[in-house]
Amino acid sequence: MNEIGRLVKSLGFIEEFVETATTLATERNVRKLLQQVLTSARNFTNCEAGRVYVLDVTKRFLQLQVSQWNDHEIVSDWYQPREFGFSGHLNTQDPLVYCGMTGSVVLIDDVYSFAGFDLEYVYRHDRLAGVKTASLILVPLRDHDGQSIGVLELINARDAWNRRHVSFKSLEPIIRAFAAQSAVCINNALLIETNQHLISLLNETNQRLEEENRRLKEKVGRRLDYRIIGNSPAMQRVYETI
Repeated sequence: MNEIGRLVKSLGFIEEFVETATTLATERNVRKLLQQVLTSARNFTNCEAGRVYVLDVTKRFLQLQVSQWNDHEIVSDWYQPREFGFSGHLNTQDPLVYCGMTGSVVLIDDVYSFAGFDLEYVYRHDRLAGVKTASLILVPLRDHDGQSIGVLELINARDAWNRRHVSFKSLEPIIRAFAAQSAVCINNALLIETNQHLISLLNETNQRLEEENRRLKEKVGRRLDYRIIGNSPAMQRVYETI
């Protein structure tokens, strides 16, 4: 590819990146947003698969939210949620925990020949799904305060002709930039979802209180349904003497 061709390809990539970032910023449905983040990241990197993990509301457990392999979504019942060390134990041999807690990128070019981390979760997934993970990259998802909200995992990067798997190394800077932008969008969507849930709970609670208040008023009204003494015949005779 000549220099002009590389320039055109680079400009096209940048345009797609900006357009995708804008789209993500306007999506408020968390599930759809996570799907879009993963699909876009896979398109940028030309990789076969990927997963998005997000911390639950307690910020204690890392949950698998979205998993894709080629053109279909993979079920997540094989995955065991990771605890982020609040019980006093931090398993730094688990690459998901290491990436999420330290904010460091984990890059593995040959999964089945790598001995630096415990990759049992990858092997388990491959056995159950009937696929093979060759290479992967784990990138932290962090909010604007630098707090971890999850992990983006991309799997099996391919060359431009889809002939062989390649390293994610040359793509790391753009993946990190995309993950940083995505994390802000995800965090905003999570905050909006949480606020909407709280508003819904407050409205339901308010409706229940109003209904209970109405029933109490009716009950008290029935108990206090006395005749006014000033309207009795005896009092009417008293009034006549005045």
